Amino acid sequence: MYYCLECAQIHDRGYNENELVFNSGFFTSKGVIYPAGLCREQQVKQLQNDALDDHLTAL
Repeated sequence: MYYCLECAQIHDRGYNENELVFNSGFFTSKGVIYPAGLCREQQVKQLQNDALDDHLTAL
């Protein structure tokens, strides 16, 4: 498990290209220490928002 610095949620680690878990940097929640990382959920949301903005601009 790791704490995502982008979406501020704790995720199960999938060991795939959709996440980046750092070797240093940690987050503590309720006495449990989690490694810090980044999921791609925020990146996907940003891409969707950018595509919507582009579509609305084209109108």
